[in-house]
Amino acid sequence: MTQPKWKRLWATENEQLFIDEAGVYAPELEVADLIEAQSSKNNRQRKYQLFRASLEKMKLSTFGKLVDANDHKPWFEDDDHEFLDCESGLGYCSKCGNYISNKLTEAAKCCGVDIKELREDFCSDNPSKLASAYRVIADNYGWVEFDQYPRILTEPEVDERWGSKDCTGIAEDEEEIEP
Repeated sequence: MTQPKWKRLWATENEQLFIDEAGVYAPELEVADLIEAQSSKNNRQRKYQLFRASLEKMKLSTFGKLVDANDHKPWFEDDDHEFLDCESGLGYCSKCGNYISNKLTEAAKCCGVDIKELREDFCSDNPSKLASAYRVIADNYGWVEFDQYPRILTEPEVDERWGSKDCTGIAEDEEEIEP
């Protein structure tokens, strides 16, 4: 398999979206999450967790649920059960008694996103829509669900990695590409 040739598609203050120019690998979203800010008399040093998540495109099953390329349901897709506690979306199946969750629906509700549109975004060819869909899940359950071993970097290290002097993610001499 060929090595990826990553190209930055866009960047914000704390996110960067990359695509593989060869088209072999799924887009990846890199997120800098502030974890610690220390102040001293002479300097201020911030530390970030740098998560990198592969944005795998999903498809809809015949039942309207998300599945991956191998027809496996992702961990965040809703379970197919009837709920005893419908208000919270968490509870036990009234038929089999197993604990189940309604993670995708709950994440959509928390972010004010329509569940049908969220599922469509997970199936999109547009990397920005994929990033938006994964962000909904990560905002509710944490980026650690997609990258269990984030890098720990200082603010200057993030700036150096992202090629900027002000954590914007865009260097002055770099042309921004619209998503």
